[in-house]
Amino acid sequence: MEHPHAHEFLLMAALITEAIWKETNSVIHRGVPSQIETIVRSIQAAFNAYNLALSCNQPARQTCREPPPSPWIKINVDAAVRTTESAGAAVARDHLGRILALKTELSHNPEPMLAETSAMLLGLQLARDNYLLHPSFS
Repeated sequence: MEHPHAHEFLLMAALITEAIWKETNSVIHRGVPSQIETIVRSIQAAFNAYNLALSCNQPARQTCREPPPSPWIKINVDAAVRTTESAGAAVARDHLGRILALKTELSHNPEPMLAETSAMLLGLQLARDNYLLHPSFS
């Protein structure tokens, strides 16, 4: 039988591991260590937020992407932002939902608006580079 607080222990272990990894990268790349109190508060805030989300007994919603009508090509774009970097992705699908092309890109700029804009540009480049006619973006 699983311990009743096993998920909390694993969550805290994961958050501490992530904090150590981020702090190591910060010291290596920026040469500036964070205050330990700041790191601890950040871990506690993340723990509380994740624990609250995990304690909700609502079923997870599944997102289904609708394929576009033929001959349109659906290009989905998205960006993820971290403290010191961001990543963008673009995926092109046909009317059957098949992946026709995809492209990803890392950036050292953590600004959310710039990351989302860069992801949209990535989608445009994907359409151009793969000669995709009738693109639809989302």
